[in-house]
Amino acid sequence: MTIFIFTDKAQKLFGEAKGNLYFDVFLVIASFGFLLYAIYIRTHDKNRSIARYIITGLLFLTFSVSWFNDENQRYRYLSNQYSELTSAYRNREYKIVEGYVEVLHKEPEGGHDTGDVIRINGVEFELSCFHNTFGYNKTIVFGGVLNEGVFATVYYYQPDGLSGRDVVIMRIDMLEKITNTASLDPLFPCADY
Repeated sequence: MTIFIFTDKAQKLFGEAKGNLYFDVFLVIASFGFLLYAIYIRTHDKNRSIARYIITGLLFLTFSVSWFNDENQRYRYLSNQYSELTSAYRNREYKIVEGYVEVLHKEPEGGHDTGDVIRINGVEFELSCFHNTFGYNKTIVFGGVLNEGVFATVYYYQPDGLSGRDVVIMRIDMLEKITNTASLDPLFPCADY
């Protein structure tokens, strides 16, 4: 049974990125409209001092354009990363390891430490809910399924330039779904997938 596949998580990340982009476009339009309104008032009412409104509008416009640019770059980065992973998955450039999970280190709930370090049949992985990635990163403390003694088949990809534990877990298959009954605050990083 497939417990995780990167394409499902990618849909969530892309949805968030698109929502942020749409909001940023709205901010740019709103700030530009505010600036135009301030200029309109200035041209029709010469006695009114609106310099502070124009300055505020310019600052708001600059801020919103900068924010839009950052989100646009993030979206392009996600698109490129997703394309690379999809290509690797289609071309079967991933590696597969199967076996029982050994937990070498558990990530604490508050982070500020190494994430979960697990080993499956001699291959080590490091997972952290605080690293945003298309790959599986749900740690044990946040309801992750890669617990001590669980038998799993893990499909992973190691992009060029990364070494050691820096791999992307693309897919996890298990004989049966493990359910973790821990109640999680929905604001925790890995609580919603």
